[in-house]
Order: sequence, then C-alpha cells, then structure tokens
Amino acid sequence: YDDLEIQGGTRASLQYARMVFGGAEPAAQATLRAALLEYCERDTLAMLELRRALRRKANELAGTA
Repeated sequence: YDDLEIQGGTRASLQYARMVFGGAEPAAQATLRAALLEYCERDTLAMLELRRALRRKANELAGTA
C-alpha cells in the first residue's frame, strides 16, 4: 500500500465521505475517485489472496488438498 495515495481503510472511508458528501472541489473529486479505486482494487486483491491462503490451509488440515 506504500505506493498508493490512500494507504488504509480509515483514510479511504474519510476520503470517500469527503468526495460524496462534499468538502471536495470537482477537480479534487476526480482525483479522489481515482485514488479510491486504486486503493479498493489493491484491498480487494489482498482479501482474495488471504481467502485463497486460508482455504488452502483448511484443505490441508482436512486432508482434501
């Protein structure tokens, strides 16, 4: 996440609220949207990889790998 403008869930939530409910100029909204999409893409990929790893481990423990 270090290479992203938005690097954590709390910040993502705050920036989303700023974008949607006001407090950001139209030009800034476009920048925020791009940064949020990039963060959410990375976060979703991380959750998917975590799920895969946990499923593999569960299958190993159950003997169904």
